[in-house]
Amino acid sequence: MPNISSNSPDHKEICSAECEYSDCHSSGDDLAFNIHLQNLPIHEFFPVGLTYLTVKTRRKLLEIKGHELNLDGLTRLSSECAKDLAKCKANALSLNGISKLRANTAAELAIWSGIILYLNGISRMTAETAANIATWKGSALHLNGLKTLNAETAAKLATWKGDTVLGGALHLDGLVSLSEKTATNLAKSVCKGLSLNSLNRLTAKTAKVLALWKGEGLRLNGISVLRTDAAEQLANWKGDLLALNGLTSLTAETAAILATWKGNDLGLSGIKTLPVEVASILATWKGDYLELTGLECLSVEVASILATWKGDYLVFDLKTVSVEVSAELAKWNGESLKINPIF
Repeated sequence: MPNISSNSPDHKEICSAECEYSDCHSSGDDLAFNIHLQNLPIHEFFPVGLTYLTVKTRRKLLEIKGHELNLDGLTRLSSECAKDLAKCKANALSLNGISKLRANTAAELAIWSGIILYLNGISRMTAETAANIATWKGSALHLNGLKTLNAETAAKLATWKGDTVLGGALHLDGLVSLSEKTATNLAKSVCKGLSLNSLNRLTAKTAKVLALWKGEGLRLNGISVLRTDAAEQLANWKGDLLALNGLTSLTAETAAILATWKGNDLGLSGIKTLPVEVASILATWKGDYLELTGLECLSVEVASILATWKGDYLVFDLKTVSVEVSAELAKWNGESLKINPIF
């Protein structure tokens, strides 16, 4: 029998459910079951193994008012089912088992008033489907299953704005490359956050196009090597957060270019070692938040240099810290210093 569980860091209430198997009248050997819920507060609800929803079952699910409704076991979604799920009161809806999304189904799903939508099982999307899902007014749209994205579909996704107050974050972490036309259309996106964490190569042309994007947070954590010509283009971007956590090392030349970026939050958590010359350059950056959680150790000299940085938040994740290094970091005048975030 499938497991139905509730996991909550805030409380230990358990959602008990009685599962009743019945033959499914759709194609294949899917089984459906009806769920009878106690009236308990739920943080997350995972009906594990649920591969098909009868009308009665999905309407029972609508009673859930928890944080997340996870239906990753579903492999297909009809427009009728999407219409019912659009009435779901959970804040997050996970449908990562769906591999295809028709345009009319996307239109029904887009009516849902939740915050986070996971559709990471979709590997291809038509422009018509993209246009419909772009009418959804949530805050985070996860489409990490898309391996390729043509310019027309990118143009439709770029119209997704998300929540009218908070804005939206578009996650396209499955894309390993972008054509110039696709990048150009994505750069017209009206959302606030753009995540492209599987891009493993960034040309100067693509960087120049992305630098035109008027959003706030750009995540490029799949880039392991950043050429200086691409760095020069990124440094022109006028956003707030730039995540380059895939970089494992940083040359003085590239560091000098990034130090000219006028944003506030720079993520360099993939860097393992920080030479004195590079540290001296980063200490001149005029942003507010510098993340270096990948550093395995910190010399006294580098700690002394970073202590001169005039930002507000300096984040490490050092396993060991000597008394001498601690003494140097203690001289830093910023707002928040995290040597090891666990403590």
